[in-house]
Amino acid sequence: MVQMPLRSIHETFHDGPLTSKAGWVSQLPENVMLEAVKRMEDGKGFAARLYETDGKTAEFEMTLLGKSVKLQFTPHEIKTVCFPNDGQPVETNLLEDYA
Repeated sequence: MVQMPLRSIHETFHDGPLTSKAGWVSQLPENVMLEAVKRMEDGKGFAARLYETDGKTAEFEMTLLGKSVKLQFTPHEIKTVCFPNDGQPVETNLLEDYA
């Protein structure tokens, strides 16, 4: 499953906290792969793990569940970004030490 494109499943309108035009993640550059989104180890938000695939730099704004963060990647860089429930997104280490 490594380096497989993210698949989306289109759903019809239903009750929920997001508007009909909202999504859970913004589109990423072609050379950045979103490898995982998981509940943070402390259970107080989500963590996203991304990496650069083509040996190029990348600079973009990522939005996950309505929270945005500006990211810069060097060639082949791996990043973990925490999206805490009660704060702004922040780049962190693989252990999710963000406080």
